[in-house]
Amino acid sequence: MRGPPQECSPLPTQQAIAEMVGLSQVTVSDILKGSVKKKYSKATRRRVIEAAASLNYRPNRAAQTIRKGKSGLIGFIHTSTFMQVAVERASYASQAIQKNGYQLMNSEMVCCDEVNLGKVCDTLLDARVEGIIFAANLPQYAQPYLERIQAAGIPIVTLSGNRIYGAPKIGLDLKESSRRLTRHLIGLGYRRLTMVMPESRPESIHGFSERIQAFEEVVAEADLSEAEVVYQPISSKADSLKDSLFEPGRVATLQLLSRSKRPEAILCSNDYWAMGALRACAEKKVCVPQEIAITGFDDTDVGEYAPVSLTTIAQPTEKLAQKAVALLTSIIRGEKPRISDEVFTLPGRLVVRESCGAALRTNMMNFN
Repeated sequence: MRGPPQECSPLPTQQAIAEMVGLSQVTVSDILKGSVKKKYSKATRRRVIEAAASLNYRPNRAAQTIRKGKSGLIGFIHTSTFMQVAVERASYASQAIQKNGYQLMNSEMVCCDEVNLGKVCDTLLDARVEGIIFAANLPQYAQPYLERIQAAGIPIVTLSGNRIYGAPKIGLDLKESSRRLTRHLIGLGYRRLTMVMPESRPESIHGFSERIQAFEEVVAEADLSEAEVVYQPISSKADSLKDSLFEPGRVATLQLLSRSKRPEAILCSNDYWAMGALRACAEKKVCVPQEIAITGFDDTDVGEYAPVSLTTIAQPTEKLAQKAVALLTSIIRGEKPRISDEVFTLPGRLVVRESCGAALRTNMMNFN
């Protein structure tokens, strides 16, 4: 049996190391900081470092922050998600932050409600982060928290989220990506196009509205009167990967397939919805792409390795994350203004695979 829990010993300090090796606290501090201004023998430096290691000494970050006026921390705020593009975005941002000499303070919110957002912002303020990247769609009630952060002199950059007043934004060129995908399908001869998008909250519809606007402009230019946008509700009770990612695309497609006049091509909100659409077609024994075309968005692994590989738009996720970090660190260094409404976009890439029927339709055109 285990004995009674032992009392935890206090964290070792530089003073404790100094007493252990018989040196002053100032000397110990200089050596642990790696100072080269004062000359200490190799033996003295080794004694201090070995003593610190034996005591499991860790620098007091709070004290360092107060002394230097800098924490060396960058906050990264995002919401919990299974979506590959968002996970990759966070990973690439973390790598870029560390390559720029900072440490990541990751703040992942299960849901972006007022309580969670308030706690996250308070935590980052208390840690005295030097800058924050928002990679989340923020609701209207977030404004007071953002103003507190900006009032504290902490610069903000948004990465693929909605616009924040006074903060530059980095993101995909959503309009051009949507245009490119829509024109590709029209070029293959499709006329009855249906775009399936989430029935979103007003605060998060910014990205979808840009894609919808571009789609509607292109189909209007091509005079496609039967093209349309349909909105699929997402259940707030979705508690699994299947329900939150794949099922909306499946449900929407089943409804479209039940029509007497089906669409010829369905442009899904993302690759996961497109996978749900493929499942619906399989259930109804509708062949893709022979009878209907399906496209996704974001170029995920699951879409590439689907039984019918997905035509989609690939985001330059790594470049977007690197651009956001580079911009934020330049603001921290004073090279760029802290308050800015600039928007920087990078182009998406059209990835043509099986689900749009490009190879099939090209062969038919050549044959005719």
